[in-house]
Amino acid sequence: MDDILKKLSPQEITLLKVLPPKWVSVDELSSKYNLNSSMVLRASSLLSSKGLVEVRKEKKNVYELTERGRYYTSNPLPERKLLELLRERGPLSLKEVKELLGEEAEPAVGVLKKWGYVEIRSGKVNLISYPEKLPWEEFWKGVDEKYMKFLLSRGFFKKKTQTSILIRLTELGNSVKSRIGEVELIDSITPDVIKYETWKNKPFRVYDVVSSVPPVHAGYKHPYLDFLRKIKEVLIGLGFEEMKPYSAVMSHFWNLEVLFVPQDHPASDLGAADIFLVKEP
Repeated sequence: MDDILKKLSPQEITLLKVLPPKWVSVDELSSKYNLNSSMVLRASSLLSSKGLVEVRKEKKNVYELTERGRYYTSNPLPERKLLELLRERGPLSLKEVKELLGEEAEPAVGVLKKWGYVEIRSGKVNLISYPEKLPWEEFWKGVDEKYMKFLLSRGFFKKKTQTSILIRLTELGNSVKSRIGEVELIDSITPDVIKYETWKNKPFRVYDVVSSVPPVHAGYKHPYLDFLRKIKEVLIGLGFEEMKPYSAVMSHFWNLEVLFVPQDHPASDLGAADIFLVKEP
């Protein structure tokens, strides 16, 4: 265990100190202890390779309000509008409902009929019962699962799959955590360490060169260079050959005519195109 303690980095120690023995998500740890989520992921990966923590992924469905859903968070639902009309005016013909509610008429009638609040008799919409509050009326605050499919079909929500990374301490991790602070290590060589000869009384942290680390993707192609590469591939595919050596100064012939650019093309117009002319080629 002493060997493990000597190999722990400051980030691993920070994470070990706050980790509970139960499963906890990276997001929870980051927000609760004001930790950088990338640091938590990196440290958890290193701790996992030492057998101090377990890491697993968990997928769950989350529901996100659509633009339509957001609209009805501050405006009455079509079915609520229809309920109010029926209570005030009594039975209404389908034509009258359409005139009063416009595009909202059809969903309003369909929803209330589906859940048994209205019925259609002799071509008129009749109120069966008037609910002070519909079970899904304040849907943005959360509803019973049986209404969620209904709200999804109406376009109030969209379903997304969210992946969470969960971490928990192993028995070994818990034992190591209880001993953090027993061994004071020198993490880096500073002027004070040399000046006061601290290194004579304290051991150095052992650098772990065996544990795997996340891959680093250091660079990306510049978008313009990538664009030029694609153009080059198209032209070569058409049978053209690349001129070598290439010069930044190009004759009108090689720059335009050889590429079959028409004489009346705007690029050939010296007054319209961004062309710089040189006296000596």
